[in-house]
Amino acid sequence: MASSCGDSFDQDPGNTFFSFYPDVAASVESEYQEYKSSGSPCTASVTFDNPKHAKGATYKVHFSMPMRQINTETGFTRWVVRKPDSYLIECPNIKKIQQLLRRQQKKNRAKPAADLSTTTKVLSRIVWEALDKQSADDADSQLQSKVRGTFGVVLECIALPGYTLKTTDKREVTDLLAAQGLPVKVLMTCDDNKRASAIRLTGCSSDVDAAKQIICTETAFYRKAKLDISYPSTWSCTTPNQLAFVDVNKDCPEWHSIVSKLVGDIPQAVLTRLQRVQNDLAWKSFQNNVSNLKSRYTDKNGQVVVDNLTRELWHGTRSTAPTEVAKSPYGLEIVHSSPNCMWGAGNYMSAVAWYVHAGYATRTSAGESQMMLMQALTGVSDDRAPDKNIKEPRQMPADHEVRRQLNISPESPFPYNSVMGMTNNARIYITYSSGVAQQYPHYILTYKMP
Repeated sequence: MASSCGDSFDQDPGNTFFSFYPDVAASVESEYQEYKSSGSPCTASVTFDNPKHAKGATYKVHFSMPMRQINTETGFTRWVVRKPDSYLIECPNIKKIQQLLRRQQKKNRAKPAADLSTTTKVLSRIVWEALDKQSADDADSQLQSKVRGTFGVVLECIALPGYTLKTTDKREVTDLLAAQGLPVKVLMTCDDNKRASAIRLTGCSSDVDAAKQIICTETAFYRKAKLDISYPSTWSCTTPNQLAFVDVNKDCPEWHSIVSKLVGDIPQAVLTRLQRVQNDLAWKSFQNNVSNLKSRYTDKNGQVVVDNLTRELWHGTRSTAPTEVAKSPYGLEIVHSSPNCMWGAGNYMSAVAWYVHAGYATRTSAGESQMMLMQALTGVSDDRAPDKNIKEPRQMPADHEVRRQLNISPESPFPYNSVMGMTNNARIYITYSSGVAQQYPHYILTYKMP
């Protein structure tokens, strides 16, 4: 992203850097000059204005190459550059002004037109700038994410737990996709020790779906494996029946993606630990339920008529450790709920993290808080006022738009999939399933408040 030149870096042409405030830059420059002249410690401690912190945020700026700044609270790191800059200022033309004044002192002479032509002067200064992404890899990852979002590019993982891909299998996939002319990037990995393989497909959504359909229906090895489950691309392992709580590295895009969601709702929160839940049984069950619900809402033309069948929601487990809840093969279980809840006994999840933090987060012995980020199969939700007598979602009305699109007769049973409501300006979703994975706990977040 940047190239070194002596003691400084030149900004890259992509404008990926932003400048320090002048007072901050002056403080850092003073420390830098002392470091260069006397060999003082190669760091400077400065406090920046930061809207997320009432008293500002404190950073350590490291002068050793590559220069970087580190948030002392969160450990978030950015690359820093020091570079000379020049700018032009306009100066009054003193000579012209003096001539004008002398002429005005002479009597009986017409006043000349004012000629206040200016001269320019070039001044130099040192500026400090910080990369608006943590690293070149992080910036590249965000760019790829933006491209994927703009052009509909997706990444899907077809996991093959219990099966080891062979060279002939890889050749079969390559030949089949090439014959169809599908522009899909294919990466096949294999772990002989754990007898687990995975096929990762990257490309436009329609091409990836077509490639997945070919692999799952036309390859001999897949019929042998008898699987049709896509795993999250972030999973480090897809061995059968695994249950793991994997600590996510603070330096990776996955960590910062979750941080942004947390502080977006709770600006004061500082994430201290992020655990990815890799529960194979729960994930398989959840994905099967997603597939079934898609089939339920698919019309005769093969189009899914309901958008957003799943939602990303927050859940708190109060006195029960989140890891205990996440061990379930069903995601959440209604046994942990109470019939005295606002919408009856159910699996409650919130669209905003602050609502969970206020009354449902788990408090640890170290004084920190914990909550879970779920993926919930909410489907079509029934918007209802609080009612403790609710046991399950109601039937959709006979004139409901979804019934009409799917040509469901008014007499046929066709219930909503979940209930939703508002309380304290927070949107709440409730599922009433038991023994069915209608939600999956993707992450357990441990965080602290100032």
